Amino acid sequence: MMMRGGVSPLYFFAWRRSRIGMQFVEILFEVCMKKFVLAAFFSVSIPLGYAQPIWSDGSLHRSEIDIFAREKMYAVYLNPFLIREESEKMFRENKDKLKYSEVDWEEKFSSYLMNNDFSSGKKVVVARVLQAVNKSVVSRKVRVSNIVSAVVLPLNELEYDRVRKMPEVTLVNEIKNSEMEISSFPYYDYNGGGELVSWAKVAVNSDDGFSVFNPFYYVDVHPGALQSTSEYDVNVIYASAGAGDYSYHSSAIARIVGAKRNLIFSRGINPGQPLYLAATSPSFIFVVPAIEAAIHHADVRGVNAVLNISMNNGDEIAGDPYSTNPHDETGKTMLRASNRFLVTQSAGNAKPGHFNGDACPHVYNVDGAILDNDAILSVGAIDRTGDRMMDSINFYPGDYPTPIASRSGPCVDFYAPGGEIYAYVNQNNQLNFGSGTSYAAPIVAAIASRYGDTQTKPLVRESYVKSILMPTGYNDGGRPIKIPRYSPNPVGVLRHHPVIQAIAPVNNHRIGYIRDNNFFQRPEDFWISSDNFGSFAVDLGQVRDVKGVRIVLETSSPGNNPVNFQVFGSSMALQNNPLNYYYFAPSVLIKNHTEPFQYERVPIFIPLNGNYRSLRIDGMNPTSWFAVVEVEVYGF
Repeated sequence: MMMRGGVSPLYFFAWRRSRIGMQFVEILFEVCMKKFVLAAFFSVSIPLGYAQPIWSDGSLHRSEIDIFAREKMYAVYLNPFLIREESEKMFRENKDKLKYSEVDWEEKFSSYLMNNDFSSGKKVVVARVLQAVNKSVVSRKVRVSNIVSAVVLPLNELEYDRVRKMPEVTLVNEIKNSEMEISSFPYYDYNGGGELVSWAKVAVNSDDGFSVFNPFYYVDVHPGALQSTSEYDVNVIYASAGAGDYSYHSSAIARIVGAKRNLIFSRGINPGQPLYLAATSPSFIFVVPAIEAAIHHADVRGVNAVLNISMNNGDEIAGDPYSTNPHDETGKTMLRASNRFLVTQSAGNAKPGHFNGDACPHVYNVDGAILDNDAILSVGAIDRTGDRMMDSINFYPGDYPTPIASRSGPCVDFYAPGGEIYAYVNQNNQLNFGSGTSYAAPIVAAIASRYGDTQTKPLVRESYVKSILMPTGYNDGGRPIKIPRYSPNPVGVLRHHPVIQAIAPVNNHRIGYIRDNNFFQRPEDFWISSDNFGSFAVDLGQVRDVKGVRIVLETSSPGNNPVNFQVFGSSMALQNNPLNYYYFAPSVLIKNHTEPFQYERVPIFIPLNGNYRSLRIDGMNPTSWFAVVEVEVYGF
């Protein structure tokens, strides 16, 4: 990511593990991080300008120079267990652990972590990685994630090979840089009380005078200075500079969702709803930090909300037809976002000659299919007749009208209005219309945000939206086309069953972390079995209808590796007796489940079906210690 300012690079050298040396590293890292965070928060997201090193012809062979020049961007994942060890080691320097019980020690250590802006253990481990490749944390191309144990940095072939072999590193993922495809621009509809009310607002049953103050987050291009935002509230939480034609896109989405009822121009789905824009650029590589910025903003506030991404991968990457999948950095980040957000993504627009375009290469999916209970929805677009949007007009200032169609296929969850919707004001102060799945996706998110409050879980909002789907009378490849129609009294919506107690036979003093609603802010706060196998049990307070468990893992697994679970159920209350855990914990096996992949802080959903008060969950992780960040139980 580019950062303003001419900051000279600072490099970390190997320091003795003395108290003075470690404190110096910590202070230096902290100063650098603060500069980095401030710059990233207010700076630009524009294509990277790679500064090539200058070499003397006599110092290296030309072949070696070429290798050093060929840098790519990578996400380098660090061992989270090693980070915790380093944090505890630094904390222990000033504390005598023998004076405290395990519970008191964990409480003091957790408070120490909360009072530090950045994980001290992560500082140490990141410094080692950067030192190995002679890079600095203040480099404009280095970004330390505040969501997971990762650092994003450019590496050439030799550096990549060196880093991936380091014991501190669990996974190195290339971040592919392709152009993002923005799925609309452009607009059509009825006059009500001096304002134009879009047919879309009527179609989704939101023309009711109702609004909501739940936040609406969206990732999009910064609107710059092209338009006044007086008709809606937009709070930019991750700024980018430079406005172009793309900038009408984010302004249009803001108007469709939250345009106020003030007798000016048009009226949104939820007039006056607070909007938070995580701004990016049209380049695919900058979407991940924008999503992470939205996650961080919501997580530090303990807020659950909706997150709309009206962007798609515009490239068909050779050998990777499903490029926004769980193993791609964008896909993994969307999954992490689903801990806090119901994520909606536009299915993408097909251009003339490709009107039957398949959405799968352009949206999040798992092996060419959509999944229930992942809190990620891909949304196609319909026209005003209820049929899939075909040959609708799409244009933006400076362009000429272009017919487009909604992409379709097995990777589209459902549809929403997107054809010829009035959405932006042009340079002549005239309300104009356009078409695209970019409008359909935020309409779904806006409807979902009407349900519940800032503590409503993403899976509950997903269930709500699916409970209000209505067929339009048309089909997409044999599947009925359905759109959500707002209902204040839905039927058949999942409920989140709070965990009132948890116990474990190992490290029981940490088990409270799995039910503290903390996903990212205290990275060392998780329960760990200290082995590949682990077991824990939860109590729901009373017998509940249980349809599934969502588990967020901490893992040092090097990538696409399975993890195995066995779930046991009981109608009896848990006994708070970790020493006799297996005697009192549930013992009736109700589910064997193998999750085909695992990544740090990515949720896993285990479907269940029964009535239970307590659950015991055994996990076997062949490629990492078994560790859990958070557990959520759902049912009716």
